[in-house]
Amino acid sequence: MCAREVKVRSIHCQVTSGGSFGAGPLLQTIGLGEAEEIVGLEVRWPRGGTAQRFGDVDLGTWLRIIERDPEAEVRRPASTEWLR
Repeated sequence: MCAREVKVRSIHCQVTSGGSFGAGPLLQTIGLGEAEEIVGLEVRWPRGGTAQRFGDVDLGTWLRIIERDPEAEVRRPASTEWLR
């Protein structure tokens, strides 16, 4: 039997409206560094006070997440060469 050290970390990002000059973009790019997997993803919606959880997200995956939609739409970039 072999044991390995597992490092778990949380990444927090805030998305603003993106609706006016100087506002943050709605598209978020989150760098994961040396991560080998994504155990889970949680999105908290401030207006509705709800949270959505997604598991088994592949590295390099783009997701389109809509509030109250139980499924995230998986989108893959034309090329993931830039991820290397």
